[in-house]
Amino acid sequence: MAYLDALPPDLRPEYALVNEARAIHDTAMLRPADYLPAAGPAWIVAVVNPGSGSGSATVPGAHIEAETGRFLAPSQAEAVVVKTGSWQAVAASNPSEPMGGPYSWTEPLERSVRMPAPEDYYSPFAYGGTIVFRPEPSAGGAEFFGDCGMIFPEWGRSAADALRASPRLTTVFAQAPSDPAALTETARTINGPNGVLAAIAFRMLLDGPVPFASRAATVTHTGDLRKLSVFVYLILFGSTAKDYGEWLAEIRRLVDETGDPERLLAIARAGFAASLFATRNPPAAAAARQMLDDLRRRADQLGMPRREDSQLFLILKKTGLL
Repeated sequence: MAYLDALPPDLRPEYALVNEARAIHDTAMLRPADYLPAAGPAWIVAVVNPGSGSGSATVPGAHIEAETGRFLAPSQAEAVVVKTGSWQAVAASNPSEPMGGPYSWTEPLERSVRMPAPEDYYSPFAYGGTIVFRPEPSAGGAEFFGDCGMIFPEWGRSAADALRASPRLTTVFAQAPSDPAALTETARTINGPNGVLAAIAFRMLLDGPVPFASRAATVTHTGDLRKLSVFVYLILFGSTAKDYGEWLAEIRRLVDETGDPERLLAIARAGFAASLFATRNPPAAAAARQMLDDLRRRADQLGMPRREDSQLFLILKKTGLL
């Protein structure tokens, strides 16, 4: 993650972790309908490259007086956060759209928000990342990047392929609970190589009327650690599912049976993401904390060292379990 290299060394692990958490959340919650307005598909997958100083605070009009060295600011001036840099498209629904360009805007440093948004935890426009958004050509600043969500850097092409296929496949996924052929195609998508499509299909089945926790093993035994994080996150957030208790039991079994430190870390990242973003979902927050506590005990059973520079240590520390 070269775009994080400009941060002080002691901050890089924390920002890298929150970057992962936001990508897990945004990928899990990506809804193709947000990028399919009445006028037709409108989406861009892009890499964001922040400029020097993006994400830093400044006071417009302030300066250092050369004669005295004093900091002078206009009366009633308020500090703002600068977000500036450039973006470059990886893929787009309409090749005639701009495929890259600069961005620049400021935001109030002090904002009164009742419920923090993902952008408040980690901003790709300040620290870099790969995003999917709906372009709003008539808008400026942050509003140009409509319904902006982060995805894993290596899933850029997968996101583009998923959005191209979504008009047909979301209809198939919706039919899966009652149509055996649709269920077979949905299961094949969940187990397929496109992680973004797999997340969309899995979320739709979780939200559907038919319990299917009996198929949990085909989901949680995936060898793709990115998919594993997203699937566990979706399970934690699936509190409206009729078989939610069974899914949580499957997560407990998964933690108890996992001996690979990298798989445990993928599960832990999902729990950390849920601890950040489950502010409106108390069952998910409680389930995530219980899972992370189980995972802490499992790590101790395996003799995993608690290195302070490890993401697992950071996750457990930030969630109050160490």
